[in-house]
Amino acid sequence: MAWQLDIHTIDVNAGESSLIIAEDTAVPGSRRSLLIDGGLDPYAETVHDKIVTELPLGGPDYILVTHYDIDHSAGITNLLYADNLSNLVTAVAPVPQAVAAAHAGQSRPEILAAVAAATAGALWGSWGATAAAVNPVAVNAANAALAAGAGVLDLQAIRFGVVAVNAHGAFPSPTLIVNGGKRASAARAVAIAAANSIANNDPAPMRNQLIEHAFFDGLASTIPQYARFRTGGRYAGTDIIDIGLVIKPKDTYPVAVAGRTNDSPLTAAPGVNRARILVPGLGSEVLWGGNAPPAGAPVAIVVSGPDPTTIVPSGNAWQGVGQQPANFAGGTQANGVSIGVVIRFNDFLFFTAGDLPIQGEDLIEAALRQWPLPNGANGTLPAPPVPPPLAAFKCGHHGATNSTGVNLLTNLAPRAAFISCGDKYNHPDQPLINRLQGQASIDKFYLTNCRPVNRAHIPASSGNAQLGGGNRSRVAGDNDPNNLAAINRGDLHLRVLQHQSMGAGRQFTVDYWCWAPPAGGAPGGMAQVDTIAW
Repeated sequence: MAWQLDIHTIDVNAGESSLIIAEDTAVPGSRRSLLIDGGLDPYAETVHDKIVTELPLGGPDYILVTHYDIDHSAGITNLLYADNLSNLVTAVAPVPQAVAAAHAGQSRPEILAAVAAATAGALWGSWGATAAAVNPVAVNAANAALAAGAGVLDLQAIRFGVVAVNAHGAFPSPTLIVNGGKRASAARAVAIAAANSIANNDPAPMRNQLIEHAFFDGLASTIPQYARFRTGGRYAGTDIIDIGLVIKPKDTYPVAVAGRTNDSPLTAAPGVNRARILVPGLGSEVLWGGNAPPAGAPVAIVVSGPDPTTIVPSGNAWQGVGQQPANFAGGTQANGVSIGVVIRFNDFLFFTAGDLPIQGEDLIEAALRQWPLPNGANGTLPAPPVPPPLAAFKCGHHGATNSTGVNLLTNLAPRAAFISCGDKYNHPDQPLINRLQGQASIDKFYLTNCRPVNRAHIPASSGNAQLGGGNRSRVAGDNDPNNLAAINRGDLHLRVLQHQSMGAGRQFTVDYWCWAPPAGGAPGGMAQVDTIAW
């Protein structure tokens, strides 16, 4: 048994996104993962790139959206839109690929007309099991129309193919793209890509890849601007956890979750099969799918969320095994219903809860001093002889004053804090920074590419060296104002190994890119690794 836990705080500027990964490094296939939030619209691809790096074989097992504020949910919406279109293209592209191969010995106008017909027909419904029977009808009609013309130009040939499909009428499968103009746009892109590739004598694998890319680009207008990237379909089976309809999400969110594009309001993309888990119960476990976790493995326990019994949105806080949750109101309604999670790995505890206000955090910290914790499978986790302190946590609401109160800091004595912030909203607030700097248990607190107005105890935000001199803050990244293009991103990575998660040698590491070199000297930066005992 060699479990390890990795908690990645992803630099998404002013938004928030975290990736939790648990794995027994001695057991292939044991990895479990949870993505929490996805930042603002433009950061969907940033989050995707991080997932590709950390989970090279697929997507996370679960995506948890703590609440619907756009700096938490919009990136997830775009991530799923991108995945929906990627899955649609992967499922449908074999139709024009096969037609292109069959017509490779014909003239360019014939290839263009046939592939355009196949593409438009597939999007209208002749994909999958019915494609082989239906597409020849459209292709033959296109070829017949083409034969009647002379000196046909590329766009004319493509139009012959699309018109032939439209004349054919409805197809038996569900329509994947409703708008005829968008079907024609995709048909044009795919037909030209196929004809050019055939003319270049590209091998079939290359030609098929070019067709798929042209297909995606031709349909890009069916999804939002910041969702236009390929995902490889890695989120098709990822289940989504959220707060349901306690507060109404933006209209695009449920469309994306359900596997659709903006132009296919009733039909999910082929291959997308996501379950949506609404308002997870307090004490439920969200890393192991309702099964008892392996002995000693990390777990993720839900400790806050919306109260599903009230008309006016309010929050519930976990109060211990067998205890009724405590209802609270505080902050805005949208923030008060945030889903909070405690990650436990033997004696190691990590707490994260979206934008949950102090009122909810105080109830949870009181409960965390009671043991045991639930295991999410109608049992409890073994309790240590002495309840350990909170090893680390993510500050609520990006370091706003109304989260991360004195009770949490004093009673749980955390050793490290993480703040997801950036160049919007002016977070973190000075009172919160003062509380962290003045808390004796805090060894260091970390910020993702922080660009606020000057804050005492965050020297890097004013361009000074951030290490030494009793300062506990560490600002990760190079503070590039164009955060999407940062050369050194402000990601934070916490790791704790099996032998570090319990006993006398308890410790974890935090690695990040730091602007100020640890030994001072000329301005510059380097990768930094901190080791923190708790």
